[in-house]
Amino acid sequence: MYKWRITVLLFLPVALGIAQTRIELSTQSNGDFSRAQATKPAKAGTSLPLTCSAGEVFFKLDATAGQNLFVCAPANTWTQLTSGSGGGGGAGAAYQLSDLFPIRASNTALTIASGCGISTPCNIDFGGVTQSLVHSATVTISNTPTGTLYVWIGTGPTITVGVPSGFATATCDGNCVIVTLGAQAFPNNVRPVAIWNVAAGSWASTGTDMRAFQSVAPTFAAGANMTVTYTGGVVTYASTGGGGGGGGAGRKSFYYPACTYSTGSGGFPTSTYAIGLIATFNGDEGCIVALSANGATLMWEHWIPSSWDGNTVTAKLLWKNAGGSGNVQWDFNAVCIASGSALGSTSYHTVSTTVPVIAGNLLNTTTVNLDMTGCSPDSLLRIQLVSYGSGMGGTTYSGNPELRGLRLSLVE
Repeated sequence: MYKWRITVLLFLPVALGIAQTRIELSTQSNGDFSRAQATKPAKAGTSLPLTCSAGEVFFKLDATAGQNLFVCAPANTWTQLTSGSGGGGGAGAAYQLSDLFPIRASNTALTIASGCGISTPCNIDFGGVTQSLVHSATVTISNTPTGTLYVWIGTGPTITVGVPSGFATATCDGNCVIVTLGAQAFPNNVRPVAIWNVAAGSWASTGTDMRAFQSVAPTFAAGANMTVTYTGGVVTYASTGGGGGGGGAGRKSFYYPACTYSTGSGGFPTSTYAIGLIATFNGDEGCIVALSANGATLMWEHWIPSSWDGNTVTAKLLWKNAGGSGNVQWDFNAVCIASGSALGSTSYHTVSTTVPVIAGNLLNTTTVNLDMTGCSPDSLLRIQLVSYGSGMGGTTYSGNPELRGLRLSLVE
């Protein structure tokens, strides 16, 4: 009888001990774990869960030491905790700030600017104007692509991800833009954030931080006949050329003063009329060319730049009425000579116009669209100008017009 009672008493503590291993901490008034051999209060792993409820905590094993802890708030949004997240001492170095920097949420998902929101905007300077980013963005890759992606903030502000050519398996959640890069580099006038590699369909565990501390990429604008490039912190200005008869690429207008003319000669369509030219320098008025006879001719040559798109070329003649009256006829004869062709071409295309002169010793302008039949970029444009006065084709001009210059405009 006594033996049976002892046996029961020996097993009773064991049974009680098994029951006490289940403890519901939420019902305890306090929990002291100071004597525990090890504690792991947060879920841990290398990929943040795609869904979470507000208040959850996750310890990311492959994050930078000291920046491993993430909290869920609001639901399904993870925010990385760093030394600058609270109201304490702040970050010890600029790179420790989490502003804008992407988070590898999973093998196929990269979240950018997770800490930016309406109540916590990320302010970015663009040309002295502060713009606020109030949302995050997630970029997801599919299939098994490999390449290097560039993350930056553009004006707006807009979260942008640049992918290499042929990398067509990246998509945004609607809060960012995917663009294809011609060169593996950040575009001009953007705010670089990070460079991140993708291998065999998986984001690398971390990327290269490209955020510039207290630095703003400058914005440059090219003036007339100029180009500007900004690469690697170096600004390069270049002229598009042009001026005189050089015909530089990119120029749209070219001006030839009167003294740059050449006299026309054999092969001209109306060569039966005398060529009468008197070139003088008239004090403050500069160089002038007086056309002293009907059929007086001048010639200019211009190299058509390769940038010309084949559209209209306008010739504007500046001339002076030397005291005459009535109307005068101007013939603009044009021909193009391609490289390797004979220079003595006479297949001119003529555009004629008759205009009344402005009374008095005043400046006149006459504008026509040249007949550019058969012309193409990178060829020589030859222009012959003929003037007719009284008695020619119904003209009534009774003076000698004085030529000031000719402006060619490549109209697009």
